[in-house]
Amino acid sequence: MTVLLTSPVLVNFSFAPTDPHMFISPSTTITNPTEYFTVEVYLMDAIGVAAFEFKYTWDLGLTEFPPTTVEGGFFQDAGYSTYFQVNNNILYKYVLVGCFMAEPGYVDGEGSLAAMTFQVKATESGSSTIHLFDTKLWDEYGNPIAHTTADGTFGTTYPKPVFSWTPANPIAGELVTFDGTASYDPDGGNVVAWQWDFGDGSPLAYGAVVTHTYADYRYEPYEVTLTVTDDNPGNSWYLTKPLRIWRDVGIVSVWTSMDEWDNTHFDAFACDIDPYEGVPGLCWILVTTVNFGTITETYDVVLYADADTSVIGDEIEVFGFASTHTLAPDTGSGFALIFILDVSYGASTWGLNDPVDPGQYTFTAMISYEGDQDSSNDMMQSSFGLHAPTEITRIVRASAGQKAHVYKMKHGPITFGGFIKNFDNIFAVMRPPYDQGEWGRLAIDIFDSFGDPVAHITSAAVYLDYMEECPDQLTAVWSDMAVGDYTAIAYAEFGINGASFPYWGDITIEFSFSVIP
Repeated sequence: MTVLLTSPVLVNFSFAPTDPHMFISPSTTITNPTEYFTVEVYLMDAIGVAAFEFKYTWDLGLTEFPPTTVEGGFFQDAGYSTYFQVNNNILYKYVLVGCFMAEPGYVDGEGSLAAMTFQVKATESGSSTIHLFDTKLWDEYGNPIAHTTADGTFGTTYPKPVFSWTPANPIAGELVTFDGTASYDPDGGNVVAWQWDFGDGSPLAYGAVVTHTYADYRYEPYEVTLTVTDDNPGNSWYLTKPLRIWRDVGIVSVWTSMDEWDNTHFDAFACDIDPYEGVPGLCWILVTTVNFGTITETYDVVLYADADTSVIGDEIEVFGFASTHTLAPDTGSGFALIFILDVSYGASTWGLNDPVDPGQYTFTAMISYEGDQDSSNDMMQSSFGLHAPTEITRIVRASAGQKAHVYKMKHGPITFGGFIKNFDNIFAVMRPPYDQGEWGRLAIDIFDSFGDPVAHITSAAVYLDYMEECPDQLTAVWSDMAVGDYTAIAYAEFGINGASFPYWGDITIEFSFSVIP
């Protein structure tokens, strides 16, 4: 007899819990233009969930924005009140959804976290993924809960037209190739027919790849429409894209300034420039152009200055400005010319050309290139006022009591007296109202009998309004001169706030004197 002895064996039939799973439901949705569809963010196998957050995104070009997002029943079906919030962020192309319970507790199991209702745009067809990202689950203590996610998709039954053309920026008369081979059927079928309307009144064309030539330039774009049909009878859809064929570079401003565009007196394109302001002797002219067309243009910019604009450019072409530039479509560029204003003794020099008299000038900027379709913006003008230098009225060559301008060394310092006056009246009307005067001082250059310079002496600076004479005698002092015969030139210096005196008056007075033992 055989005896079979057995002992009990403990077997554990339990399984490790499955991570919660967050997903789009239904996973696939079929719709059509203008129609609405609703999907949910669903959660399964939840354990101890007290709050959630997620972001979702899709091809925003296919639907109206924003979709409607409402809370699902995951917490509410369990009897909890919640705080539910939605942030529609069109800038970064996503929607942020968050929710947490307003009272202690948690929920297990499954349910809808949120429901989203979309409307497909009337002009769109195609397909898109509804992507979940930055998803979070928390328990009632704020600890994160590991979980998995799954995206969903939606698509139309209508085919999706997709097309492009080459060259990307054609010109009139150029052969353009249109390619619609990227069109597709979102529901798995095939595109079987392509129809093209080029938007210029020409006959329709058929085929996945076609060519066409536009005869004319046009500021308004040509509306190119591709209609595609799939293998499901009656399923056709279209896409319209603008094709603009235009050539135009225009001047949008001519700006004159003495200080790198910082101190320009600007009034309806009339700029009053005083050569005594800003950086001495330095003038900027800024010409700004914009390419309003559709192709990159290469063109010339020329700047003229005329006192008489009956003939443009017959007086002065600003040297060094005429040069070739390249500008891409829908961009602008400024070209700055720096030239020296040599206003010494009443003459000015534009670039390297001959001196120019003070007066009212008109800057004329002009551009030229082949293919220009709008000549109305090829020229722009701006006024420029070049002021006459301030003049001195008279110089008193010696102080009172001196005869024949002979000075004895024992008398000590020699003092010269004089007066200066602001004669800047010819073009005073061009001055801005807050600047009607100049800083000036008396200056004397002294030379010995051999013509070598001995001294340059100056008085204190004073501020003179238009036609105003310095009310007090200005003195220039020099002492310890050697015995001998001297000649001198007296004149006025003018500058900025008494700090810099690079400019001279028109009137100079020469005189002589002697120093004896």
